[in-house]
Amino acid sequence: MKESISKFITEGKALLWIKTNDFQEVERAMIENLNSLENKKFYIYEKGKTINFLNNSIESGMDDLFNTLDELYPQGIRKIPVFLLIKGGIDEILKKNNLDYFREIVGTKKEAPRYNFTVIVADEENVPPQLEDMADFVDKQITDNEEAIKKYILDLAKFQKIKLVEEELKKIIKELKGTIRKYSAKKASDIESKFENMIFVQGGKHQPSFANEEKEVFDIEVCKYPTTQKMWTEVMENNPSEFKGDNKPIESITWWEALEFCNKLSEKYGLEPVYDLSKSKEGILMIKELGGQKVYPDVANF
Repeated sequence: MKESISKFITEGKALLWIKTNDFQEVERAMIENLNSLENKKFYIYEKGKTINFLNNSIESGMDDLFNTLDELYPQGIRKIPVFLLIKGGIDEILKKNNLDYFREIVGTKKEAPRYNFTVIVADEENVPPQLEDMADFVDKQITDNEEAIKKYILDLAKFQKIKLVEEELKKIIKELKGTIRKYSAKKASDIESKFENMIFVQGGKHQPSFANEEKEVFDIEVCKYPTTQKMWTEVMENNPSEFKGDNKPIESITWWEALEFCNKLSEKYGLEPVYDLSKSKEGILMIKELGGQKVYPDVANF
């Protein structure tokens, strides 16, 4: 985080959007970066309050984002650099008058590179479309992952007694990111193609035959087609059907085998199996709820 902010400030850009839920980390990183500047102004805006960090005072008249931007914008023409950290508040950020101000700040910086007002936004959301063409963007999770990958590569190189210069390291990480993007795109495409064969069923209330009262049922996606023998065989590695054919529906299976199929299908797609079949021979079924507790079907919260 510190390196990303340092790079942004060094490049003299106007607007940085950081996706994170740790606003304090961003604040600490900014403080560390600004310590090297002898003269500066640093303000923090959050929920209708602007704090002057250098004297730890609340600025009167800067009680909303527009007033804060309106007060600090003209100060950018002076020699002393002005920094504003905005913590959250995406709804206020997206108000038209504030978007216009961000556009003005970025435009002024482009036309006059020595303009000295810099804005950094820390928010849990991605940079909104209205600011995509104006703001630099840092995703904390991606940054942390890159640092972990970088450390692993350096440790591996040291173990293999390979000396890597910074440019070579950057090239390796860039190639890895490209490979990951291709894999992610393929995976997303595979998931999308699976959902093309699904039908959305809206949740609601339903009274099962085994219950004395209605149960709340969540929204689910249901396959349009019966489970084929090919699908069954790929998961279960057997085919008990009497009427064979890859594209024919699976048949001649028990209810317990169907539940086992569901469990194995969940595992295949990286999900946690729901059905506890450890006592299936005794005819006892337990359901694993979201919290990990095992309960009987008539009290399970699906």
